[in-house]
Amino acid sequence: MVWFDFDPAWLVALAKHNADQVPAGLAEQFAACSRAAWRCDTYLMLREAELTPGGDSLFIEAGDGEYFVVDLYGDGSPRGVELYDQLPCRSDDDEGWFTSGWAAMAALGVGAALWRRGRAALRHSWPGRRLFGPGKELTPFERKVLAMILAPSHPSMDALRAQLDAVRVTSRKFTGAGFYTDLVVAADVPSVPIGGTITLTDLHAYRAGEPLLGFVLWVRDGRLHCLECFDYVSPWPEDFETLDLVAGHAGGNVPADIETIEAACARAR
Repeated sequence: MVWFDFDPAWLVALAKHNADQVPAGLAEQFAACSRAAWRCDTYLMLREAELTPGGDSLFIEAGDGEYFVVDLYGDGSPRGVELYDQLPCRSDDDEGWFTSGWAAMAALGVGAALWRRGRAALRHSWPGRRLFGPGKELTPFERKVLAMILAPSHPSMDALRAQLDAVRVTSRKFTGAGFYTDLVVAADVPSVPIGGTITLTDLHAYRAGEPLLGFVLWVRDGRLHCLECFDYVSPWPEDFETLDLVAGHAGGNVPADIETIEAACARAR
């Protein structure tokens, strides 16, 4: 990763805007982050040192429905920020986060000048996406991960699991800190009656009891849409396909998958 001088003013404003929902002192913690690096085109690292993990992940609203995910170490210091609404599986525009994510920062009162400077600086440091494994079929590892995420007994999970036999891969992207496998389900396969976009996250990969990878299955309008994998530690484990996959809720303030499914079904009624 290439570290560069970083102005954290927009993160400080974000923390102050959500002061009643974030840990005390987070704005001050952000203010001390004078350097940053892109692990991928949607994840900004704020700490070089590999401090002991074990903290929390916070969903923070920036305004107009825009969200950021802030990862904290066990001591409460920020590890990094994920541009949640600008992940490939949440936007049809490869450059969408430059026009909407930073616009949300401007809406907080950070100021148009800071918005323009931040947008220009981040565009300059964008690492670009690299293809990760060609092919239109799921790999055995991807199929195993998807099957484990969709294993819980629930009518909507059952219906999503039935889509696995009719899913195709449209693209794979390796970010340097994980990968995205974009999916499409055959048109003649019924959608699950849940609207909008939901994420299922109750699966992690371990080695010797240490969590190394996390997974996110994105479901859009009742259809399998994207499989995301991200790492908790650097460097990316080259033997990731041999790691132990363990299902179960990781805690924090992220709902368990069954809770996510139930909430989505309730919204669709």
